[in-house]
Order: sequence, then structure tokens, then C-alpha cells
Amino acid sequence: MGEVVRSDREKWDSRYADQSVEATSCSRVLAENSHLLPKRGRALDLACGLGGASVHLALHGLDVVAWDVSPVAIDKLRAFAQQHRLAIAAEAIDVTGQRIAAQEFDVIHVSRYLDRGLCASLSRALRGGGMLFYQAFSMEALDTAPRMNPDYCLVRGELLDLFDGLAPVVYREDGLLGDTARGLRNEVLLVAQKRRQLPRFFTDWVQRASDGADAAALSRAIVRHRRRLALLEDHLHPLATGDAAAREEEWGLIENADVVIVPDTCVPQLRALVVPKNAYVLPTDVPEADLHRLGFVVDAISDAFRRVTGVTRSRCWVPDPGECQTRRLHIFVDPQLRGNGVHDKRAVWNEVAVDIRRALASTAG
Repeated sequence: MGEVVRSDREKWDSRYADQSVEATSCSRVLAENSHLLPKRGRALDLACGLGGASVHLALHGLDVVAWDVSPVAIDKLRAFAQQHRLAIAAEAIDVTGQRIAAQEFDVIHVSRYLDRGLCASLSRALRGGGMLFYQAFSMEALDTAPRMNPDYCLVRGELLDLFDGLAPVVYREDGLLGDTARGLRNEVLLVAQKRRQLPRFFTDWVQRASDGADAAALSRAIVRHRRRLALLEDHLHPLATGDAAAREEEWGLIENADVVIVPDTCVPQLRALVVPKNAYVLPTDVPEADLHRLGFVVDAISDAFRRVTGVTRSRCWVPDPGECQTRRLHIFVDPQLRGNGVHDKRAVWNEVAVDIRRALASTAG
């Protein structure tokens, strides 16, 4: 095994000796789908070579771990990253059979490298919501490069099978379909996501809002509710956008970049009102990353109520669209306390607010 690794390392060292990081581009799967990258997080560039993809990921705002068997390539990438102050931790390592910690990365990128034994580990290494960008040769590549090792070529549909635990977002395998002189030939591209559980306020709303059990029920409900809500005023706009007069009427206000949280003054019992700063109308309007951040906020409020009041669970819900009096999406978190007066209500909220602010601060930046 040691001789094989040494031979492999020497082959790639020789190939990279006269090449530069500056002249290296990122893979097609990454270049064409960069809009799917998260704004921040930790990325792994596996078998990175001279690091064209590593640089691309770092410039996008990600902290990058770059692995390759070639010390020559890694030394060049380290020097480039240091010169340009890029967050790239490059390491010369034999990635074959490498153990990768679970839930470690938000993005994993692999291009023109195939180790079938690593695929399950790569899936586990993604955090919830994480994205895989994978590009590899197909068997058709052997027609133009007969000396290529067939072990590194995929049969049709194989890449989907290797990552069947992830949800495909983009998949391209032109194979031998149509005009083989055009299109993407000899390679397969996959962008896939490790799905996260959707916030319970969202799944509850979808269940209540749908008007049937068939596949199109939610689509019909979205259209119907949009039409009704479009006729309403956005009464929460002043509160969400920082209007001084609107905020003077509230007490105990908490906010971050995404939401405003206030105790709901329209009911005698204590409950929290969560108002997104973006003018979403329905929960299905919210982009996935924002939806999960909103779910975190709702859970943080529920947890704060539990710690302060001892309730086992708060009810978290989006009002029924047929009963809403304002256009903007909003969420209630109700610990279902009873019998507390105004003084007690403020005292409880003050304690709850401390916990909420602590939770929000832990995710800032």
C-alpha cells in the first residue's frame, strides 16, 4: 500500500511541478452552480489538486479544508492562500479510505476523483442542509481515453446510487443521448443536499393549509391564500422596519437581523409574536436558509419559556390564512400559561428575553 501511495504521489507531484494555482480554474459542477453555495460555513475540497475549487470556495466566504496526495500541489496552494489571505487549510494527505468526521462540513466538493468506498463517509460528513458538489468521469470517457483506468469511471446512474441518502438538486449525465458532438459528454455532475427536518411551525401550517390529500393540494392552497392575503394591509410593516412610533407602543422588544420578537399585547396571556423583517406572505415563500433560521428563533423562544416557566412545550403556529388580518407572515409562540397578571407577564418576559437574547447572540455572524 505504501508503494502505491508513493507512486501516486510522485505521479501527481510531477504533473503539478510546472503548473500554478493562478492558472487553475474550478470545476464545472462548482462554476455552474455557485449560486447554491451557503454564504458561510466550512467546506472540504477533496483531492483538491492545485486548489482552483478551494480558492473559489474561499472567495465565496467559506472556510476551506483542502486535501490532496501531492505535497507539491499543497505547498503551492498554501503559499497562494497565505499571499491572498484566503481561509484555506491545505494538507498533503492520502484521501483513499480517509476517515472523515460526521457532521463536519457544510459543503463538500470532489472533481475527477472517484473512491466508491468514501461516498458513504462523505454523506455522513455533511451537516444538515449541507451541499455536495461532485463531478466524475463516465464510462463513455474510455472511448476517447482508452488508457484511463475504468475503476475511476461511473456507469450510468451510478453517482445517484452512491449518494442515494442525499436529495439531488442538480444532476446531469448526457451519456450517449442525442447529438453526442454537443453537450456535456464523458462526465457526470451532481449537486445534492443533506436535507434537514423542516421547522414544526412550517409542517403544521402545510398540513392545515392544504385542502386535500392529493399531490396538488398545497399548490392550490398557496394560490388561494395568496389571493386573499394580497388584499390585506401589511400592518406589521412599521414594527418590522423599525418605525419609532410603532416600537414605542411595544415593550420587551427583541430583534436580530432577521426578525423582531415582542410579547403579544393583543391577548391577556403571555405569548411571543415573531415577525420576519422580510415581507414574506406565506411560510412557503421563505428561502430554505431563512426558514431554518426562523425555526431556530422559534425553538429558542419555546426553550426559553420552558426553562423559565417549567412548561413542557409551547404551541408554535402561523395563523390560518383565512383568519389573518395582516398580509405579512408572523408566528406565535404560546407557552399556554394561565392566570398571570400584567405584572407577572412582564416579569416572566424579562426572564425569557434574557434566554432568547443569549440564544440569538450564539448564532450572530
